[in-house]
Amino acid sequence: MSDEEMVVHRETQDSTFEFDKIYGQLSTQQEVFSTVAPLIISSMDGFNTTIFAYGQTGSGLSTPN
Repeated sequence: MSDEEMVVHRETQDSTFEFDKIYGQLSTQQEVFSTVAPLIISSMDGFNTTIFAYGQTGSGLSTPN
């Protein structure tokens, strides 16, 4: 889990994207949930929130034994 910035280089213009958190393949469900839970509560309280998930979401996350 880290703060990250991604730059996409194009012929005409570069685009920069900033992310608050990025989780890798070895991240546990508990790590992700501990970050997302307060956002869900804020959303239920009426605040605008965004959770952007990319990849194989919904396929489950295995925890190494």
